[in-house]
Amino acid sequence: MGEKTRADYRNLLSNLLQDNATKLTASARDDAINAAVTFHSRVKPDYRRRSITGNGSSTIGTPTGWHNDWSVIPSEGLEYPVNKIPPTYLEEDDWLLKESPTASTKYQIVFLGAQPGTGETFNLKWTIPHTLSAGATASATIVTAHYRPVGMLAASFALEALAAFYTQSGDSTIAVDSMNPQTKEQGYDRLAGRWRKRYQEYFGLSDDQIAPASVWHDVDRLSSWNKTDFFIHRRKWR
Repeated sequence: MGEKTRADYRNLLSNLLQDNATKLTASARDDAINAAVTFHSRVKPDYRRRSITGNGSSTIGTPTGWHNDWSVIPSEGLEYPVNKIPPTYLEEDDWLLKESPTASTKYQIVFLGAQPGTGETFNLKWTIPHTLSAGATASATIVTAHYRPVGMLAASFALEALAAFYTQSGDSTIAVDSMNPQTKEQGYDRLAGRWRKRYQEYFGLSDDQIAPASVWHDVDRLSSWNKTDFFIHRRKWR
């Protein structure tokens, strides 16, 4: 599809960092890229779509390709009945996700009202994380238009790692640097904030939408409205 590969992101990250002293290892740079991909997957996720056949029950397991504790069904993500013009989407009050410790899938879709009968289909759309390809023949899902903003985000994570490096006063390599380590730490922190701000501005994000990626995998186990277990709350209850 022409999307940028992991090698492209590595090159962009090198250009943005200008880390001529190569304080960051290749592994640390890849970690920064991976963190940016995870972060971006929450801001602008990839989607998967599938037509699913009903089984006559109000409960159907999540399909292959569902990412447990990550995937969500967006608004207009559950079309039933199908082939209507305009399309008919179930409201969020018409279904829920239930966690089941005994089913073949961790989560199940539960229809609370209208439900597909045996052999009847419904269309499902859900979010999945983005991927980067290792080469030109592999699959990559981040569109080219988002290449530089995601690279800036990766640079912000890498610069935070560099700032952390210069807080380690016991590192013997710091003594030979001409600039005070504390000054370098502050400079890298400022640069990290600048690159993250650029990413934020590109997608029109407010400050409270740019939380650290490391906290974005939490899922509430109890609903906020009645403290019932095994359910995932919806946006209207958040």
